[in-house]
Amino acid sequence: TVASYVTFNGRESEVTVQRFTPDRGFEGKLNTVGISRSDSILGWDWDERTNIASYVSYNGRETIVTIQDFFDDRFGGIYKKVRLSRSRLDKHSSSWTVYRGITEYTLSENSLTRQNFAGGVFGSVLQRFGYRARSRVGGRSCY
Repeated sequence: TVASYVTFNGRESEVTVQRFTPDRGFEGKLNTVGISRSDSILGWDWDERTNIASYVSYNGRETIVTIQDFFDDRFGGIYKKVRLSRSRLDKHSSSWTVYRGITEYTLSENSLTRQNFAGGVFGSVLQRFGYRARSRVGGRSCY
């Protein structure tokens, strides 16, 4: 099994691809690839079967979702960019997951949205609900 995650090293945000098994946990890093020259990545999702990544970032004016090829050692072409919010979101309470045409994301500490999302186009909201967390959520995955 392969895991991927975004960290900020003080100079740039990087995607790290690393082996992961439930029995042994994280093992050797496979690749580290720069994604942004700032600490602007708010959520990350990558389907290694299709080599499609989608990620949430702040561009200085709005929060956007970028859909792009990712091959575990390099980025490819960008398919689409779509606005998610007209404002900057809190990095520690935002998350983004896509699975089989449905996205689940948090835009604030207490609100989760499930929404149709296919081909970079948002569809109907399936569910929106609040939840309580004792501390700020730093990331989550739904599937």
